[in-house]
Amino acid sequence: MTREDVLEPIAGFGVPLENLFLITEDHDPLGGIVAWYAEIGLRSIVLENDDLARAC
Repeated sequence: MTREDVLEPIAGFGVPLENLFLITEDHDPLGGIVAWYAEIGLRSIVLENDDLARAC
């Protein structure tokens, strides 16, 4: 996947990229994507596309 392939769907979350985080264990190939929304706090994001999840 290209950088644009990853950024396009993530931009649809309505969160600035600086407010997105990847939380993972040391040896976990996939992590959890977490978004910080100032109004409501942290929320995890589930990606059902495995290729996109790995790219993130």
